[in-house]
Amino acid sequence: MDIKDIELMLSSAIYKAQINVIKYLAASFVIGLIIVAIFGHFSDKDSTDSPTTRSGMELHIDNLTGCHYLSRKGGITPRLSVSGKQYGCHANG
Repeated sequence: MDIKDIELMLSSAIYKAQINVIKYLAASFVIGLIIVAIFGHFSDKDSTDSPTTRSGMELHIDNLTGCHYLSRKGGITPRLSVSGKQYGCHANG
């Protein structure tokens, strides 16, 4: 075995190691995307949504009064409770 054979074996081993690292990084990236997609999907839900679908409304809560508002495509309206009163408002707000 001469120096050329050793260089060929080393370069082949380095190439295989690089391919394995690339495969590992690609698999990690795909798994990361799946995890982000799963958690991102569930974190966007709020109390205006059904268990299976999004309502398409955004929930806004006034920091001072605690009153809830719903908006959709530029319009905003107070969120009403079953009794017809605005939801979440504090008595001292």
